Amino acid sequence: MADYSINVSFEDRRRGGEYLIQAREAAGLMAKDVAKHLGVTAAFMSNLERGKTPVKPAYVLKLADLYGVPQAEFAKRMLRYRDPVMYAMLFGVEGDRELEVTVKALLEAAEMKPEGK
Repeated sequence: MADYSINVSFEDRRRGGEYLIQAREAAGLMAKDVAKHLGVTAAFMSNLERGKTPVKPAYVLKLADLYGVPQAEFAKRMLRYRDPVMYAMLFGVEGDRELEVTVKALLEAAEMKPEGK
């Protein structure tokens, strides 16, 4: 049985961070204000928005509410960048060539790993 531990590329994480920035700016908020609302440092917030730190589920819900985005929509978008394979299994890749290529590459890489590694 294959190990499907997927290493998401930095590019995917970076795109997720870009989405966070766009959503924050659309809400008219500054990163420092969002950091204060979440109870995190400005450096931590910067890392979230640069894709260096994963967005925990609790933050997804808080950010969605703060940015005025429906929680399900925001969570779906975050999942797209955090775990593209799971996203593809849930929602499909039809019409999203970039996602299709990403998922294919991740699955091929996972197939090449020895089990349990």
